[in-house]
Amino acid sequence: MDSVSFSIDTVSQDKLNRLREGSDFNLIANNIETSAKSKDEAKKDSTLGLETVIMKDNFSDLPELVKFAAENDVDYILASHVVLYTPKIFAKPCI
Repeated sequence: MDSVSFSIDTVSQDKLNRLREGSDFNLIANNIETSAKSKDEAKKDSTLGLETVIMKDNFSDLPELVKFAAENDVDYILASHVVLYTPKIFAKPCI
């Protein structure tokens, strides 16, 4: 593989519980750390990335996500915005 990307919307387990029910930040973080180590050990020109969807609930977490990425040898972060496809999502308050 030339590139591996993980979908992660926050580094806060509390917010993750509300955004992605059943997600475990520690498991995700461990998988990212393991992938970074494997990439370095393989000495192959591959990239490791994070992908996040920016929402009202997590936009303030972006600095911590960038810090986490830097600490874990992540090569890039791809951020996109949530598509407000229903009035319910548009009206949803921040958590």
